[in-house]
Amino acid sequence: MSVSAPGTASPLRDRERLLAGHPEFGDAVAIEQRSLARLRAGSALLAAEQAHAPDSELLAMLRDPVLRNLFEADLQSRNGTGRPLLAELKGTQLGGQPAWPRLGSARVWAEMPGRDAGSYAGLLWGLFDSAFPGPGLSLPVEPSVDQLAALSGAADLLTALLPDIGRGVLRHVGLIGLTRNDSPEGPLHSVSGGDTFPATVFLAPEKLTNPWDAAGAILHEGLHLALFEIIRCGAMYRFQVPVQEPVVLIPWRVQPWSLMRVLFALHVYVHMVLFNQVAQTAALDLRERFGEPLPGTARSMASVSVAGFATPTERATYLAGELKSRFGLLTRYGQDFVHWLEGALEDLISPAETKMPTASYRAVPPTSVVQLLDQQRVVVAMPNPSRLCWLNLNSWLIYSLCDGRERTAIRDEYLAAVHHLLPRAEAETQLDGGLRELVRQGLVVSTYGHS
Repeated sequence: MSVSAPGTASPLRDRERLLAGHPEFGDAVAIEQRSLARLRAGSALLAAEQAHAPDSELLAMLRDPVLRNLFEADLQSRNGTGRPLLAELKGTQLGGQPAWPRLGSARVWAEMPGRDAGSYAGLLWGLFDSAFPGPGLSLPVEPSVDQLAALSGAADLLTALLPDIGRGVLRHVGLIGLTRNDSPEGPLHSVSGGDTFPATVFLAPEKLTNPWDAAGAILHEGLHLALFEIIRCGAMYRFQVPVQEPVVLIPWRVQPWSLMRVLFALHVYVHMVLFNQVAQTAALDLRERFGEPLPGTARSMASVSVAGFATPTERATYLAGELKSRFGLLTRYGQDFVHWLEGALEDLISPAETKMPTASYRAVPPTSVVQLLDQQRVVVAMPNPSRLCWLNLNSWLIYSLCDGRERTAIRDEYLAAVHHLLPRAEAETQLDGGLRELVRQGLVVSTYGHS
């Protein structure tokens, strides 16, 4: 069981647990288990010997950019023959020094001589060339002793600030590369490889000069890698062929973003709100070791300067609104993902920052209620407009608690009712999602009054 990070206020620690504990979107171990199951099932589909490999071998493959890329390419083609190269490369391991020896198995890019077709080094360089096709690129640099120490120190700082989330994102990283690249959006600060370069994060060497910025960059890109794993096992985007993929205008960026990129960005920005909060309340020993965190530390760079979109809170709020206006393009899984992040953002924003009134919830009186307890369902007849609504027992419990009380009072009674059935973090997540759904259906009305 994790202990509170030094200097981290208890409410912030609770909020971290809620983010890190979500069974679908936050729990790194659960995400990893789903990825391993997908890897094993996919290997069986391809008649590859990895289908019978122990979990430890599959985990090494999951975090190896070359082996994972070969697997994904074969799975996409579904030729059913497997790829002999996977067998030939079995046992090959990433070279380089450990990135954070005490916290995981990630490696730092080392010199990879040779580009022979079919060799491990040649395939790795091929991934690099595909990920960075532009002319403004510098090849990965061999890390110095000081850079290795800075990288390890940044991981130490991240896990001290956010013990659960920090250790969770580090699990998703297999390779770290130090490189420079210029693009129309500006110079590279950090980037994750994603589908093109699995389990890999690239950082500009300059990013390591400030440990707070470096810790934030590792968190940022590690979250991207986590979401790549999540969407492999659960679709969020309801593609509608032949409709062209919609784009979203981003006030602080030159180019518009795809809806998928907006999902990825919202995921990061909500977590960065928490990161900035815990950074500003960091313990004295961390400040003495790593220096003082500056306001806005680890902030993502903007390529366009626009008032009102400088902070993670402002950007996350904007992106959540853009996604909510396009909910029909998301699957139910994707909608749940946005609801989870939106609820977390609401909890993270302080009253002083938002000047938002507090919400109370009142159930709309039904015309009739019929309970089917043996089927764990309730059907509710609602007036204005006349309709029948089906609720499961959890939704019915939440509905019954909405008698004009504020969320805190509803939460306390809800947790008391389900404490023997659900862990606290999961119960809070279900309460938040259930309340939002009841409001959306018009079964519950939220009213506001200043506290």
